[in-house]
Amino acid sequence: MKGTADRTAFRLVPRFLLTSALGLAIRVTDGKPAPAGVVSPRDLIPTMHYDARTVLDAAGALDRFAGLSCDVLLLGGSKSARSLTAALDGLSAVLPHARRVTLPGTGHTAADNSGKPELVAAQLRAFFS
Repeated sequence: MKGTADRTAFRLVPRFLLTSALGLAIRVTDGKPAPAGVVSPRDLIPTMHYDARTVLDAAGALDRFAGLSCDVLLLGGSKSARSLTAALDGLSAVLPHARRVTLPGTGHTAADNSGKPELVAAQLRAFFS
């Protein structure tokens, strides 16, 4: 979670406090049905492994993506972690058919219900139409 933290105070929270807060959220919501469209923290945590695995598997020189001939949407937020923004900068420089969009006032979790999912959805609709 800290690795994808947006440029907010959240990234400065010590690990032990983050762990405690997440543990509390799990205990409070455990056994209670989640509202429609909401994923419980307990169900979300195991998926974080796949996010990290995808990032690790994609590590390496970005020029290996230069041969991609498909259209690519590079979507980021103005509050995204600098490492994520740097990755998009690098990819936009080597992908021949990339479209780069930076959503103002958003970060890595823009698509979440608590973020600005309508901005993400609008960009995805435009890209895939």
